[in-house]
Amino acid sequence: MALLADAAGLPNPRIELGKRSWWGTQISDITVNVENLEDSESQRLGILGCCSRAAGVLRNCCVCCTVAVLLPAICLVIGSELDTSTYRLAVMAVGLLLLAISCCLCCCSLRHTCCEGIFNLPEPAPLVPPLSKTPGARLEIKKLLLVYNPNAGKRQAKRILEEMVLPGLQRRGVECTTIATESVGHARHLGMTLPLANFQAVVTLGGDGTFHELVNGMFSREDGKQIPVSLIPLGTGNGLSATLRQNMQRQGEEVSVWSEMDAILDWSLDRISAGHVARVDLLEVEVMNRRLLAVMMVFLGLFAEVDVVAEPMRWLGPARFDIASILMILKQQPQTLRCRLTLADGTVREDSLSTIGACMGLCQHFSDKLRSVPQAQLDDGLAEFSVLSSGATVDKTFAGFLKLPNGAHTEDKDVWDSKQVTSAEIIFEGPGIFNVDGEVLEHDGLLRIRVLPAALQLLVWWAWLTQCSLGIEDCQGILLQAMWIGFAPIEADVMKDYGVSSTYVNFLSLVFMIVARAAD
Repeated sequence: MALLADAAGLPNPRIELGKRSWWGTQISDITVNVENLEDSESQRLGILGCCSRAAGVLRNCCVCCTVAVLLPAICLVIGSELDTSTYRLAVMAVGLLLLAISCCLCCCSLRHTCCEGIFNLPEPAPLVPPLSKTPGARLEIKKLLLVYNPNAGKRQAKRILEEMVLPGLQRRGVECTTIATESVGHARHLGMTLPLANFQAVVTLGGDGTFHELVNGMFSREDGKQIPVSLIPLGTGNGLSATLRQNMQRQGEEVSVWSEMDAILDWSLDRISAGHVARVDLLEVEVMNRRLLAVMMVFLGLFAEVDVVAEPMRWLGPARFDIASILMILKQQPQTLRCRLTLADGTVREDSLSTIGACMGLCQHFSDKLRSVPQAQLDDGLAEFSVLSSGATVDKTFAGFLKLPNGAHTEDKDVWDSKQVTSAEIIFEGPGIFNVDGEVLEHDGLLRIRVLPAALQLLVWWAWLTQCSLGIEDCQGILLQAMWIGFAPIEADVMKDYGVSSTYVNFLSLVFMIVARAAD
């Protein structure tokens, strides 16, 4: 059925789109080749380069540099060379005064960035377990299919697989069959075609993109065969594994996979071999009358375009993404999104949003060091629709980005607003790009996204520590306190007054402390 349009010439989200098929291997038709994107294609998709429409930013930077650096430096140099002491002191005083005024103006204009984002970070957002429900059946994992990306892990994936992963699985009694991906999209093809009957689970070794491709391939299978999946993180983002691992709880801060690789690998292998299966949600994304799945996040605006904008600066390495983000924030170029959101209570809200960037996701993390949506849970049937407001000042926006690692940015509603939704229909001003789990795709001006509750069987790490949010240090502290009770004078008083044994007193003390710590 043809897609009808409204008066503005854009697709009308209230018109039924007809039968929707999966984007299988045809996903390449809408995949944006970031590395070889031509200027004409960028213009068609409305993607602006890092210097496009940056005249205002460059002008302000030139003025600031002239007043704050160049003029004071000239005054100080000229003043030091004057013969007359009176003139020398006057000119140098002018230079110092300009420098002081510039410093004061700079501190005032970046007061939120300095006071909230650098020197006085607020408390981290409250810890929320990644799962709201107890996993169901426990599988005995004996045979595993492992799909790995040889280019992942700084091209060390094959070595890590052979030296650490395979021996580790063998020690845990798991027989493993491995297949290497050969190109972008190959994991999707493998998920669609590989025979799965002889395996209890299929696992990826690589980045979030490899896992995304595999899951989409499995859901596109003609035989409808589904088995539990999991991943061993070895990419640049690793957002899903960060949400499952909860490093903020374990270590008090978000930690990159590469700074604790041995611990991550052991944790991943334990999680896989334990066989705890949880049913987690997925996002169904409908674009151009076909659909695909998001395991973690769908990014719009700045969050989707940063990869493209940063590509010409590849020579800067990973720093190019930070520089591209800063340039895009400085330019403050909003786009209008017409949204129809179905909220958690079932009510429908229609709104026109002016935003720099937005996202809709299931995970708590953008990446392993950015806790972007700290209240999200993988199995609660809800997604977090978050908007980065275009009305916030550059100063507040910078401060919000600096608070991303510990999740404290969500407290400032002027910058970052988040709502729990079950679906979203988004109309853009025209064709453009969006990002699904790190995969950059194009759209025709309309996206429909909805939550598929309990759609994916995921192998998770599950222990009582996860549910009650108690870490190893908490348990050690509780144990020491319980032992201390046995030597405290209060134990003798309780035994005498109530006629109970010391064992009973210690047991009750331990129970009360566990309950109190879990409640905190």
